[in-house]
Amino acid sequence: MEAPAAARKPEVARGKRLNQLLRRPSEAEGERSLRYLLLRMRGAAHYATKGHLVRRQAVAAIEHLSEPAAERLLRELHRILRPGGIARLTTPDLQKLVAIYEDRNAAVSRAEYGRYLDEGTGKTHERPAQILNDFLRLWGHRYVYDEEDLSARLVEAGFTDVVRRAPGESDHEALRHLERHGTEEWVNHAEAMCLEAQRPTSDS
Repeated sequence: MEAPAAARKPEVARGKRLNQLLRRPSEAEGERSLRYLLLRMRGAAHYATKGHLVRRQAVAAIEHLSEPAAERLLRELHRILRPGGIARLTTPDLQKLVAIYEDRNAAVSRAEYGRYLDEGTGKTHERPAQILNDFLRLWGHRYVYDEEDLSARLVEAGFTDVVRRAPGESDHEALRHLERHGTEEWVNHAEAMCLEAQRPTSDS
């Protein structure tokens, strides 16, 4: 006898979600995502505080863009910031992901992270390669940075004084406790890096 429709709904929902996770976004979708982020940043610029800080940040967004689109995003962020303004970006850290793969991540064991992915995707992650590949390929990720790479790109976009901060921490009060990625607090510490960079007071 076929199961009632209500009993089948979770499986259907799970199947739809997996299809969405596994589908690579098109170039057109990537361009729409970039336009959306640019509009959000331009709107946020109107809320800059007296200290030239922008409260909003590109949280878990830049990794969903192609390299050329990400470069455009950083240049536009630099343009709309007031001189002396601080940009904060939070994005997955390739070094932390490699540490999970090698089971040496300080925030979570590889087995624990595998179970976390199991719950979020409906798949099973029994081997290190499954964990790393799924993180890099699911959720529309296009390019995952490490600190050296993203810092260099910020400098190329015109920023200076690039510093790394722990999730939730900053010397600037308006930029503290902004990270909300993941269902639990440890997720940002296990996956993410936060970089702050300044638009110089003079662009000469």
